[in-house]
Amino acid sequence: MKLRLVVVVDNEYCPYRRDVYGEWGLSIYVDLGDRAVLFDTGASSEVFRNNFQVLGLDMSKVSMCVISHEHGDHTGGLEYVVEYCHKVPILLPSPSRLARELAGLCRVELNPEEYKVAENVYAINFTKSFIPEQCLVIDVGPGVVLVTGCSHPGIEHMVRTVMGKFKKDILLLIGGFHLFNLPPRDAEQLADKFCRMRGLGKICPLHCTGRTFSEAVRRICPDRYVPGHTAAIIEVGEDGSVRYVQQFS
Repeated sequence: MKLRLVVVVDNEYCPYRRDVYGEWGLSIYVDLGDRAVLFDTGASSEVFRNNFQVLGLDMSKVSMCVISHEHGDHTGGLEYVVEYCHKVPILLPSPSRLARELAGLCRVELNPEEYKVAENVYAINFTKSFIPEQCLVIDVGPGVVLVTGCSHPGIEHMVRTVMGKFKKDILLLIGGFHLFNLPPRDAEQLADKFCRMRGLGKICPLHCTGRTFSEAVRRICPDRYVPGHTAAIIEVGEDGSVRYVQQFS
C-alpha cells in the first residue's frame, strides 16, 4: 500500500506557505489512494476549513473521520465534517460524551477496543487510560504507520502495544506525544531511548510533543527525524520507505 499523510492542522506554522494557518491542535489527512481517512479536526472550524480547502484535499474521498479523543483541540473542525456526514461517519473512542451531541447530526460509531476503519487500517482504543484515546495504525506491508493524537495513555506504552499487537516494525511514528511538559532531562532521555529502539523507524513529532523532545530526536538521530508542521506531507512507499515532501503554494 502506498500512503500519503497530509498535516492539515498543527501548532507549528508552515515555514514556506502563508495561505495555511497553525493553531494548538491536530488534524491529519490519511490518503490511501482510492479513499482517505481523516484523523482529528484541529481546534477551530475556521482554521480547519481554510487549510483543508487550500491544501486541495477531498472530503468526498474520506470514508471515516477518526477522533483520537474528545478534547477541543482535536474536535474543533467537526462542524465542517458534519456538513458531509451523510457520507462521512465519525468514529469516537468508547466511552464517549460527544456521541450524544453528534447522534442527531450524523452517523456515529464507537470503538470499544479495536475497529477496522478500512482495508489494512485499524483504530486501537486504550480504554484503561484516564482519558479514553484511540490511535490509528496503517499496515503498509513491510511495517505499520502509527498515528497518535495526544498519547495520553503514554507514547512509549502505545508504541510497544502496537508493536506487540501487529508483530511488525513501526516505519513511521507521527502525531502528538504529549511531552511538552516533560522536564528537559527526561525528554532528552526518552528521545535517546526512541532513537535506539529496535523496530521504530522515522519519527515525526507534532502538536503537544514539545520542542525539547523534537530537537533531541533531530540531534541524536537526524536520519530518523521527519519535520512536522502544518501542510507537511509524508509519503510512505510500498517498500516501506518514508519521504518528507515540501509542497509550495
